[in-house]
Amino acid sequence: MVVNQYLQCEACHAKYKLKVQMDCSYGQYDWPVAIYCPDCGNIIKCTINKHGLQPESCKCDVELQDYVYLLGYSAQLPISPGIFYDYMKDIETIGTLTPFMALYESAMNIKKHESNIQALLDNIFPWRSFLTRMLPIYIHGNVDAFVNIVKIIFGVTPEGLNTIKDCELRIFQQLGSVYNNLTSFNRYKQSVAKKRFAVLSQFMQNATPEVKNKIKASVDSGLDTEAWLKTEALVFIAKMVEGIEKLFPAMFYASCGEFTVPHDSPLYIATIDYRDANALYQEGAETLDHIIPLIAAIQNVINNGNPDLFQNPLMKGQNSISDLCKLSMGAKLDKLADYAELQEFIGGCLSGQIRNGIAHNGVSYSYNTQVISYHFDQRDPDLHYDERLIDITFRCYLLLVKVLESVHVLSFLR
Repeated sequence: MVVNQYLQCEACHAKYKLKVQMDCSYGQYDWPVAIYCPDCGNIIKCTINKHGLQPESCKCDVELQDYVYLLGYSAQLPISPGIFYDYMKDIETIGTLTPFMALYESAMNIKKHESNIQALLDNIFPWRSFLTRMLPIYIHGNVDAFVNIVKIIFGVTPEGLNTIKDCELRIFQQLGSVYNNLTSFNRYKQSVAKKRFAVLSQFMQNATPEVKNKIKASVDSGLDTEAWLKTEALVFIAKMVEGIEKLFPAMFYASCGEFTVPHDSPLYIATIDYRDANALYQEGAETLDHIIPLIAAIQNVINNGNPDLFQNPLMKGQNSISDLCKLSMGAKLDKLADYAELQEFIGGCLSGQIRNGIAHNGVSYSYNTQVISYHFDQRDPDLHYDERLIDITFRCYLLLVKVLESVHVLSFLR
């Protein structure tokens, strides 16, 4: 079932008719709406809840003669092709369409996805800002204040928080809950990326202090893991978890077991705009890129007992983890392209072309197809890599999962 909502662009007053999916969570929360206005380029951002669109100023009345764009919207599902229409010219056709028609063949996946999202709403959503609130106090080192904020967030007095190390373990415990809910999708559990993480985690859990010290010494020669944890990983995780609802439609691919990016199906998303998605991707990609040497060191020990010994041919000339740390993301990905175990862990969520396009301000966007073009080579502006907004958003979900896994692996060395 869908309901109609009307809104307007605050900048140019272009009008939109939203066909909004009604589901069991529609009236429970404020859901994000992000629309690119084709008339002026403004990014229209608002929310929708049981009272309709918020704030009230974004609502509008529509007269018969008005030129109105039609936009499908769902807080949880992708939208079918044809996200924008000339509503007045195509009124007879448009009136019969549903924004989710392309998903009808995936009825079982829709039910599975709704179940997965409901688990996130039940188990994470009520305290999704926990890390944003706990992180500054943890970094400052005030144990008493940390105990108080935990009590405020979760409504119970925590026990056993006597040192800052105890506070860190509490954060790791909560991150474990986030990870378990994000990866409760059965098909992720069966994925190659999940199995590789399980191997790494099991190895570190069983590793002797001597082996752990060897890995730590190797990684510390080129990477400050303490700084990575506190200023990159936890900051990125906090931001992603607090705004996790923006990713819900893209996570439909996880419910379908389609983890290879990009996807063939041209689906759309209206909960996040391309600029925000690019910013999240850049931050997540750089965070994961910086910790790859740790994953490589552990895998090297598993393979040959030496954290600094690479056996893949493309790593010829790189003689240590320290050398790997010095490489840019693109060079790192090139050198590790034939390292099967690391490629399994990364899971295809990193792209040097996307990262370079964002970093060099070489990004263009087509609102009617939601295709983002990344001009990754400053020497040739005509070269570009294209990907849909929903796929970039799905990469952000994968990056969150990978950074959480990396923090878990790192925790064995702390």
